[in-house]
Amino acid sequence: MKLDKLASDDQRFVLLDLDKPRLLAQLIGLKEDKVHYEVDLEQLIALASKQLSAKVSGLVLGPKVGFAAINQKQSPAGLLLSLNNNLLAHDPLNLPNFLPDWGVEHIRNNYGVAKLDLFYHPAESKANEKKKLLAEIYDYAQYEGIDLVLELHVLFDDKNKQALDAFLEAQLMAVREFQDMTDLFILQFPQTALACATVTAEIDVPWLMNDHGGDYLQLKANLRTALEGGARGMLLGQSIWSGLPKIGRAGLNKNFLNLWEKFLVTEARDRVIELGRIINEFNLLEES
Repeated sequence: MKLDKLASDDQRFVLLDLDKPRLLAQLIGLKEDKVHYEVDLEQLIALASKQLSAKVSGLVLGPKVGFAAINQKQSPAGLLLSLNNNLLAHDPLNLPNFLPDWGVEHIRNNYGVAKLDLFYHPAESKANEKKKLLAEIYDYAQYEGIDLVLELHVLFDDKNKQALDAFLEAQLMAVREFQDMTDLFILQFPQTALACATVTAEIDVPWLMNDHGGDYLQLKANLRTALEGGARGMLLGQSIWSGLPKIGRAGLNKNFLNLWEKFLVTEARDRVIELGRIINEFNLLEES
């Protein structure tokens, strides 16, 4: 699949990330040692796909837990399938986790766009290994005739001003290095309007802002700044799940499922619609 299947007619992207099962489990209080841990997560993700996918241009699902939610995806949302096995804890200094029986060809067979999460810093010890890995994946995706989306994470201490400056430098260096190995970047907010515009000027592929949660009003302000600086949309994630119900001792019973579905059709849907409206209305302002 190509990127145009994930975008609106004016090439804006409103993507919803349902491939963070560990985060979802943590937010609702679901313990990994529960007997039906993966089955429970699968059910919750399927309900989220059913209730929210019609409000976005594309949906991100994982190769294991959440994969069955493809059957609940509503039109016209396109499909991104993750190469990462995000069910496992990941050390950002190491190479990504993968499933042995999952890859680019499987994503093509399921009519999806491939997505890779990569933690990277140009000065890290495994920088060359990660660059080589990404180049190989991108070449294979091109061979299979599908596009590759790179969600790039640059680690930094956001409480330290000097570290923030170093982050901006590292992010800019990384997008320069990787722009020939991806069809679309998903990036952490570059922190300033100038940095957003600089990223746009430096690369020849579109980029989206990631959603790392935090204050919702600040997130909306950051999104507007990113759009003004050239971003083409956003990957919606952590902010959508703020206020999730807790699963409690009774587990994933009928009562909790009712609370979950109520949350999806109220708070979660409202945030998805509002963020999507900001993205799409910006395009109208840009054209006027």
